Amino acid sequence: MLAVFAESLLRDNARAAAREGAPRFASRDDAFAVVGATVELISRHLRTGVPADVLELQPVLERLIFGLLCGEPRS
Repeated sequence: MLAVFAESLLRDNARAAAREGAPRFASRDDAFAVVGATVELISRHLRTGVPADVLELQPVLERLIFGLLCGEPRS
């Protein structure tokens, strides 16, 4: 299921890049990392109640996504 979400994210990102010139993920692994991190953060929230409000995770996810989209690839 995570792979399906990651492929959808990758496909949507490619469309946005073509349509609006948005930055692209460097690889499928980047999209999978976003999905995996999101699932883990939500899972932790559900298990522990941390953070108290799930919306507090938004900045973390934004940093992750924008970091992957805007970061310079390392060789």
